[in-house]
Amino acid sequence: MLISFVLLYLALTVAIGIWAARRVKTSKDFVLAGRSLPLYMTVATVFATWLGAETVLSVSATFARDGLGGVVADPFGASFCLVFVALFFARALYRMDLLTIGDFYRRRYNRPVEVATSVAITLSYLGWTSAQLTALGLMFSTLSGGTISLTEGILIGGASVLCRLPDNCELTSRLTLDARLYMLPGMPTGKRGRPRKWGERLPTPREMFSQRGKRLTLRQYGRRDRVRVIETLACAHAAPRRLLRVVAVEPLSGGRTRQAFFSTRTAAGAADVLAWYAQRWSIEVAFHDSKTHLGFEEPQGWTRQAVERTAPTAMLLYSLIVHWFVIEGHRHYRPAATTWYVRPHASFGDMLATLRSETLREQLIAWGLTAR
Repeated sequence: MLISFVLLYLALTVAIGIWAARRVKTSKDFVLAGRSLPLYMTVATVFATWLGAETVLSVSATFARDGLGGVVADPFGASFCLVFVALFFARALYRMDLLTIGDFYRRRYNRPVEVATSVAITLSYLGWTSAQLTALGLMFSTLSGGTISLTEGILIGGASVLCRLPDNCELTSRLTLDARLYMLPGMPTGKRGRPRKWGERLPTPREMFSQRGKRLTLRQYGRRDRVRVIETLACAHAAPRRLLRVVAVEPLSGGRTRQAFFSTRTAAGAADVLAWYAQRWSIEVAFHDSKTHLGFEEPQGWTRQAVERTAPTAMLLYSLIVHWFVIEGHRHYRPAATTWYVRPHASFGDMLATLRSETLREQLIAWGLTAR
């Protein structure tokens, strides 16, 4: 029964989206609905956009683990910020006829400031988007009783993002090996009857491995791997009119499994697609290390300023520690002497331990103490 209601809700959401898409003519229609929505619908839309699957699933678990102090930032702090902006800034921004926050910075300053702001906002939303897709994948996995794995659920969620991707945005993501691929549907012939929604069927990524490919040497994730890649241009079943560069990857070394990826940048090569997908790893590591070693998710901020300063301060400290280690700290780094594991490179934990050791050593020297 629960699955039936979820499927009905998804079908209704898609139907409303298809109906509304026919009324979208410009970017202002897409972002602001032509400035024609009533107040109650605008409020509901803003909160539905801000509070998603990550809020419903992860915040409840955080509250159960840490109590009320663990959810000060989200959803209470986030909701407060929305109300605060609505009361003190929304009217002025509305009168300026802006489309995005970047437009404000372009008018107030210049184009480079707008670009820098847009890049900063985009990077900040990567972690948020990852949390949404992970929560969506968890929902699919739970509702299916484990029939759909967490990874497959995330891929299903990624496909739904692809279906609604604006024409001026690009997406690089993973693809299931059994994904149905098609050629672009032909142009309307003018004959009676419905035009074809999908083109001719193409081999799935799993079937592509039987085709001839080319060998590449990749330097990603801190390692050097040899792979065989087969690439093609195809459309996914969920987005039959969006042409994709599909890359099937068969590792020849390193012990990885077969994988498939896609990108909406059809002019890109296989190496470019794999490099773009791998770029997310450093961002994920930065968030992981900041939470593990710098207490990113532990502080309990009780004021607005505390909430606003916690995340930037943690990420700034992370950047400063890494920068110090690259410039100076690597000279003082001594790997731990263990017989069962040898790390080829220093982890962030090693960088932080080296910084603490050097800080303590400098302090002892300043006090006139020396180690014997």
